[in-house]
Amino acid sequence: MEASPLFATANEIEQIIRNEFGLTPTEFPKSEILVVQAILDINAYEVRMCDSNVQAVYTLASLAEHNCNPNTHKTICSNSLELTFRAATDIPQGAHISTTYCDILWPTWHRQKYLQWSKFFICKCERCLSPTELGSHLAAIVCMDCSKSRETVPAVPLLSENESWETIAKNYHCTTCNTIFPAYECQLTFKKAEHELSELDKDVSTESIPAFEHWLNKWTLTEQILSSGACERKDDDRDEINKTAHMEIPHRQTAKCYARILLHPKHSLILDACHTMFLLYPKEDCTINQLKRKECFGTHLLKATKPLFTGISKFRGTILYELAMTKAAILVHQLEDQGMMDSLRHLAEEVLQLLHESQELLKYEPIDQPEGHLAQTGASQLEQLTLFFSELFS
Repeated sequence: MEASPLFATANEIEQIIRNEFGLTPTEFPKSEILVVQAILDINAYEVRMCDSNVQAVYTLASLAEHNCNPNTHKTICSNSLELTFRAATDIPQGAHISTTYCDILWPTWHRQKYLQWSKFFICKCERCLSPTELGSHLAAIVCMDCSKSRETVPAVPLLSENESWETIAKNYHCTTCNTIFPAYECQLTFKKAEHELSELDKDVSTESIPAFEHWLNKWTLTEQILSSGACERKDDDRDEINKTAHMEIPHRQTAKCYARILLHPKHSLILDACHTMFLLYPKEDCTINQLKRKECFGTHLLKATKPLFTGISKFRGTILYELAMTKAAILVHQLEDQGMMDSLRHLAEEVLQLLHESQELLKYEPIDQPEGHLAQTGASQLEQLTLFFSELFS
């Protein structure tokens, strides 16, 4: 324990506290200060400030319990440090008020690891006990045997009834043919894919788009994400993958070893890459094909995360705004084609609807937060585009 980085940090903070407040070891023993640190750290919320982040503990709000599918939406004003909980969706009378102590878009194994390490408990909420994570498939891989017909069939962690996640590594099984994928094969795949993606994240710019495209095409079935022909995996590539899908593992009668395990299109790492690429592709000074690819990424993100965000969500709010402006740019590109006026009118209605939905999700965000600024920008864009489309199609 004393050799861990966490304990070393705690010792540094202890010394800072003693120096700042003049606390002597006789009056305030080391163990007492460390206990107070632990209580504050476990119950604190992170607050985004202009130049850095701070942690804050709230008398009432810190009592809210954790759930990986929370029923509240939290906002914190960095100027006043005021925290507000709102019902993200309808909450039945008598139900517990819950928030989340980790990122909702982390898969179960990642959330469990973080919660055990930082909050010292094993979560057994409905989502953690669901192999499909309530249908989101954030940790799923692709069963290549069942996906030859272009329908992506997921393989998910194999959990017995009411099994918790004391052991993070799980065997996977196909939801259709019940093929078993050994835990060690899956974990190696996840670690390698995550490492390659983290290397790309070190230098993110429009120039790195081809590298992200290559990563995505390597680790998943991209035709399930993108509808444009330029984004799809070639059939020859798919056939080559299928040819190498049946190397038996010795002494494992029910298990198969794949030359390359592919991540499900809704896997958290795939969504992470899609989100980065969605933001990297420009809306201005670009081709119509680039805009349509950007549109595909945004649409996929909204569909894939829908099971996890059923109410107020600033993540979906920001995606909706960016997707609306992307579609608006596509409309402008196509204005010269008079034969497309009916479809453009429909596209204009989509843009306004997306902006309206974005406003509904971002209207609670404090103005001193990035999402609050985006809400203001979105309101202005909605007003301007409503007038523009009215004059254009009158």
